[in-house]
Amino acid sequence: MATDIEGLNSNKPAHALCKGSTTLSEATALYELALAIQLDDDLAGVPEKVAMAAGTVYNSIHLRMRAGEWTDDACDWHNIHIVRGTVVPKNCVPARWVKHPVFERRAEGWQALAGEGSDEMYICLPPEGFVIPTIDGLYRPDTGTPFATEGDREKAVRLLESAGLNGRKEVSYFWGKPLYKGGVCAVSHRRYPSYYGPFAIHVGAEPDFVDDFVGYRPIRRLKETAE
Repeated sequence: MATDIEGLNSNKPAHALCKGSTTLSEATALYELALAIQLDDDLAGVPEKVAMAAGTVYNSIHLRMRAGEWTDDACDWHNIHIVRGTVVPKNCVPARWVKHPVFERRAEGWQALAGEGSDEMYICLPPEGFVIPTIDGLYRPDTGTPFATEGDREKAVRLLESAGLNGRKEVSYFWGKPLYKGGVCAVSHRRYPSYYGPFAIHVGAEPDFVDDFVGYRPIRRLKETAE
């Protein structure tokens, strides 16, 4: 679990640590840390300020339903690179993940460029479904995407409860495919009042997509050209 939260010493309100320039990996780290606190896990190595921020973010997630935040990430299904000999897990999809991306709109569509301060990696995304626990936890520390999912909500609830969590309270969905024809997408986490859960992750929206959950996403650009 990641505990080095970017911007922690910036004097921003705690809820701001989970939005804006914060990546999904940092948002999920705070959320998963809050779950660990509830389970009375050994948190001796976690700075007190991080633990306090995690608790504040967790409370805001469960109080402010039907809302969400963009994260500073891009998920790219087009420009992927698979190292020869790599085995892609069954039902998983390879993708390029960029932290702090620079979006550029070209004739062929959106591009997610690695600019100053960006970090890119190639990963495999699990299929759409509800996030379930694994021996490594719920979310990858490097990207914040789930390790595994389950399509059956009731089964996901039971698996969370077997890990000591309140399954019905925490069960949350992962949308793992693009919702438009382009392959470069923005990332957000959303809070739903019921079925999809308090920490649903969406990696399939067009970078300039707007809805009533997350509003307009500030886009870091090099330039924008007409299609």
